[in-house]
Amino acid sequence: MDYEFFDLWEDNIAVLSPDGLITFTNKSWKQFAQENGLNPAECGEGTNYLQICDEATGQNSDEASIASEEIRDVISGKKPTLKMEYPCHSPDERRWFLLKVTPLSNTYPTDVLLQHIDITERKSMENELRISESKFRNYIESAPGGILIIDENGYCVDVNDAICQVSGYSKNEWIGMHILDKLPFETHSYVIDEFNKVKKNGIVDMEIPYLTKSGDKRWSRVSSTKLAENRVIAFIKDVTDRKNDENTLIQARTTAEEANRTKSEFLANMSHELRTPLNSIIGYSQILSQNRSGNLDEKELRYSSNILNSGKHLLDLINGILDISKVEAGKMNYEPEKINLPDIIDSVIGLVKPLAMKKSIKIRFTQNFDVLELWADKVKVKQILHNLLSNAIKFTPEKGEVSVYSNIVDGTVQISVSDTGIGIPKEKYKDIFDPFKQVKSSLNREYEGTGLGLSLVKKYVEMHDGIIWVESEIGKGSTFTFTIPIVDTT
Repeated sequence: MDYEFFDLWEDNIAVLSPDGLITFTNKSWKQFAQENGLNPAECGEGTNYLQICDEATGQNSDEASIASEEIRDVISGKKPTLKMEYPCHSPDERRWFLLKVTPLSNTYPTDVLLQHIDITERKSMENELRISESKFRNYIESAPGGILIIDENGYCVDVNDAICQVSGYSKNEWIGMHILDKLPFETHSYVIDEFNKVKKNGIVDMEIPYLTKSGDKRWSRVSSTKLAENRVIAFIKDVTDRKNDENTLIQARTTAEEANRTKSEFLANMSHELRTPLNSIIGYSQILSQNRSGNLDEKELRYSSNILNSGKHLLDLINGILDISKVEAGKMNYEPEKINLPDIIDSVIGLVKPLAMKKSIKIRFTQNFDVLELWADKVKVKQILHNLLSNAIKFTPEKGEVSVYSNIVDGTVQISVSDTGIGIPKEKYKDIFDPFKQVKSSLNREYEGTGLGLSLVKKYVEMHDGIIWVESEIGKGSTFTFTIPIVDTT
């Protein structure tokens, strides 16, 4: 047989006779011998290859002995072929080869063809893959949260210990389980959609409930990422405690809102019930105070005046409670119309002027525009201004000053009411807008009031999508500023 064409092969080729003698070697075989520090003449034609293997010593000599026996089995016909991987390290590098032995006839004993194929690169890649897989396994097992690896059809192919601990299922139970098997039915459609998204887009985050082996319903946050072979790795964090806290807060808020609505409805009903007899008390005390019959002495007139003043004060309180209750219950009407703001400010100043004159307080009004038409609730804008001006006069000492200034800023009209009164501490800025809260609160207050005025002002401003704030300095006065957006209704 002509073996010359084997010189064209990159593999290391040799032909052995039935007694183990080398009868042919190709060029690669000779090069292979030199690279391993051997004399080509000592392992070339005429050399007994089986004897070399039998007499091998040192590193890898066991593999040589095994190869010798296996080659004899192929020569004798006991084995059809032989494939064997073995290390064959040269002085300069570590290498691996695949030994293939093929019979050259059907008559035994027979000549055989030896192929030594360099598989060093493949073995190196396999070793790197083993190291990588080992690291990956260590990462998975050391992760504090659960990890699932899922195939393209949604079946679990690997899990870590953490998911087993939280779910109650063993690793063997998880392997082969479909991701929907332990999820509530109502989540199935959503989870399948998200699973398809992660395979398409590469990453998905979601929060879903799941069922443990004991039947408990728990919540998990799942962050999923696409892997090779269309697999998905899911990182799972149990968030049951957080979800329970959220549900508790939602229930508490719902309960508080319901209680607040019930309170508002109760106050509204009680206010209506109280106003009817109170109006009678005020009406009759007004008649008594007039003393048309002349039968009341000075002391009795003073008593009737006290009844009238107390009744009016109580009516103001009830009206304030009723208004607050309407706003909180969502029953306060908001009726916007086109209004002329400067005219309204002038009219409100005219209403409070008698109060200012009693204390010799000057009221100044400044505006940087001539005419401004707003789309706003006229009644409520008047109430806002009336409350702010009344408060400014009330808390300003005699011969003080109250100022109203209006300006246009960033598409809103900005109105400020300033006084030279007692001022407000910074820590009280927020409290003064709460119902029934006043800066000074005691049984014998220096300044009378219900503590509802500023609360109503804030709510009325917010009904117009505006904001209100205060700036103040103790002993020098306060400035309340509110805004109303300028809406184009053309």
